[in-house]
This record gives sequence, structure tokens and C-alpha cells, in this order.
Amino acid sequence: MSNINKAVHYANFHYYSKPLSVVNLRKLQIPYPVSLKKIQHKREDVPIQKEAGTFETYIRLSHGMPHASAAMESITQIDHIYTKYDADYDSSMLEICEKLGLGNNIALLLEMVQIATLFHDTGRLGDGMDLWDEDSGNHCEEYFREIYLKSPEFKKLSSEQKVKLAKLFGDAVRFKDNQATFMDLHAAIHPEVDYIRQLINMADTLEVIRTRDDFNPSRLPIAKRVSSEVMVKNIIPELVIPHRDKIIEEGRLSRKGRIVYPGFDDSQYIPKPGYNDQKIAASYFKKMQQYDAIVLKINETNIDEVISRTLQGIKDYIKDYQNHSGFQFAHDGFFSARYHGKLGVNRALFYQRLFESGAVSMDTKVLALHTLLISRDGGRTLKDYVYRGMNQRNSYTVIEQLCTHLSSYGPYDSVQAASIADFANGKSKMDPLPRLEGRRTGPELG
Repeated sequence: MSNINKAVHYANFHYYSKPLSVVNLRKLQIPYPVSLKKIQHKREDVPIQKEAGTFETYIRLSHGMPHASAAMESITQIDHIYTKYDADYDSSMLEICEKLGLGNNIALLLEMVQIATLFHDTGRLGDGMDLWDEDSGNHCEEYFREIYLKSPEFKKLSSEQKVKLAKLFGDAVRFKDNQATFMDLHAAIHPEVDYIRQLINMADTLEVIRTRDDFNPSRLPIAKRVSSEVMVKNIIPELVIPHRDKIIEEGRLSRKGRIVYPGFDDSQYIPKPGYNDQKIAASYFKKMQQYDAIVLKINETNIDEVISRTLQGIKDYIKDYQNHSGFQFAHDGFFSARYHGKLGVNRALFYQRLFESGAVSMDTKVLALHTLLISRDGGRTLKDYVYRGMNQRNSYTVIEQLCTHLSSYGPYDSVQAASIADFANGKSKMDPLPRLEGRRTGPELG
């Protein structure tokens, strides 16, 4: 999996697939769960009338993965625009690259900018004014330090260089709207190191088109580096208008999005504001498939990844609920009162042990996953976490595909499924895992 694909899956699972938790009125934050948006896309191979006839997931509508990924994707064209119209850009970026220990690998530097851009809203707790750049920067820096910079591309860098890189890109997110502070912290790297911050800021600023009746391109950082004539003749037609078209194609234009800039004529543009759920869904599922950040099928080619993402969901559930008990009234931003207690955590810990065991065969793991998802004896929230790990929330679709794949291993083992379910749901004290691993059996082993 590419570095970009890994980052998209990580950012979506850990941040963008979770509901916002405050209503943001300027700087007044009112704690209130904001429900995620359910989107659906038809499966080509199944009649729509069937419950399993769609793919389904939940997204943050305004400041979620559709916005973050579009901003990330715009970096390539923004880089092209800077190269074409800012005479200092290419040489400065090459020098910055060398100063950071990356040699002349500009492509790797731009990949880092893309990943930082992807993370720029991960800290958000509400829509409206962004009051969480610090948290988003922390998430970005942590991802660089703990995951991204451990990639083979960076094996020649020293620990000190990696810390410096993580801090640089974390700060580029923290201070994406604060040039002075960013330069105070990092000017020693290179006099033009602000280009990194500018790219991230510009990507986010282009996305503002979707939320404004009138958008003024003078807000773009490059507007301070080129003439008004270049803005009118080149930057707006080559960058701003195509990005607006992209927003419209993806169904994300919530306001009119007119371009207002001295000397630029946007009178031929006919705005049609309003979210288009069908376009949003089609674009989202296509992108997530492109980034390998969604499970749209289950078969022998990807079953290892399905189990891996199942485990990711289980571990996140354990992290959230291991020290939590009692009623919780909202899940995924929707009202849904559920009791969380010791049984739920024990169930998750059991499935974690089972899926992590190298001694348990894959057919048994698939049987166990099927058993978990079809169980009617609790575990609803754990299932939600598993589905979120797959980024696929239509349980009928997942279970149908899982059942089809399970049948490829041979006859359904109802006795084994029952032993797994009974122990997981607290109905039996006989832990089946030792037997599944080929070890001695007995009560409460493992």
C-alpha cells in the first residue's frame, strides 16, 4: 500500500469517520453531538431492492474526508502553478529538500505536503471557524513521527532529522494561517521554507469556494507573489475555476461559489448551490476505492486486509471503552442509548486474541467474524467499530459477502460458531481459543 493510501485510511478511521462533538458559533462552542451523514451507492451486481443492494458509510459532510482529500489532491496542481508563475519556487523547494536531508527528491517532499494537508482538519470538533489547528497539527506530527517517517524512504535519516521533519509539518498544519509564527520557528531551515505552509494554506483556501457565495482569490497565498494580471489571465482560469468544477462534480457546493476578483468576469457562471447526495456518494466511494480505504468486496484476495481492519476496529473499541462503563446516549452522533460494561470489553478482548493468533486458521477467523457480526446477543457498538474499520456500514452487504466467502472453505461449522458466540457473549466459561489453536482445552484458558 502506498504512503498516501496508508495515510488516507489512517486519517479516515481515526478522525474523519467519527462525528463532530460541538456546535461552533464563532468562538462559542456548545457541546452537542453532530450526526454523521449517511451516504449510499448502488452495487452493480445486486438488485437495489435487496437490503444488501448498496454500499453505505457515514461521513462528515463539510469538514470530513471529501473535503480533506480534495485539498490533498489539489497540491499537485498548486505545485504546478507555483512552478509556472513564481520564479523562486523551484530552486527554493530543491534547496529546502536538501536541507531536510531528502536530497533532490522533490516528489517525496510534495508527498509530505499532501499528507500534512490531508491531516489539516483531523482535530476539528465542530464546523464553522477552525479553532482546532493545534490539535490537527498534533495529529499530523504524531502520524509523521510514529508511522510515516518509519517508511523505507526515510531509513537513511537520523532520529534527529525525523523529529525535525515531523515538527516542521506539524507546525505547517498548526500555523497554516499564521505565517509569522511558522517562520519564527522554521526560518533557519531556509528563507523560503514558508512555501510548505503556503501550499497547505492554499489547498484549504481553494476549498472555501464550496462554502461561500462570493470567493475572492486574493486570499490565496500566491496572489501576493504574482501580479493581478497573472491572477486574472492564468491563476484563476488554471487553478481556481477547475477546483470549483471539481467541487461541483463531487456534489459539495453548498453555496453559490462565484469568483469575485478585480478584472475577472465570472458572469457566464450559473451557480446551482446545494449538496448533491448522489454525486457525493459516487465520488466518495470511487475515491476510497482508489485509496484502498474501503472494503467493497470480500474474497480470497483481500481477506487478510479484512481481518486486519476488523482488528483495528476492535482495538479502537477497547481503547475507548476499557475504562468506561454505564449508559451512553449518542453513537456516531445519533441518539442511541446503549449500556457499556465489562461484558462488552471482554467480548472485544476475546475476539482480539482470536484474530491476532497465528495458530488460528483463516477459515476459523472468517467464521468468528461472521459469528460476531450476526450475533443478536449484544456487541452492537463493537460491530459498529468493525464496520468503521472497513469503512463499510451496510451490515447486510458485509455479511452477505462474508457468508459467500465463508462457504468457499467448506460446510458451515455450526458447533464451532456456537462455541465462539457463547464464550464471547458470556454464556459459557469454556474458552474455545486453545482448542482452535490446537492446544489443550479447559475452562477459562487463554
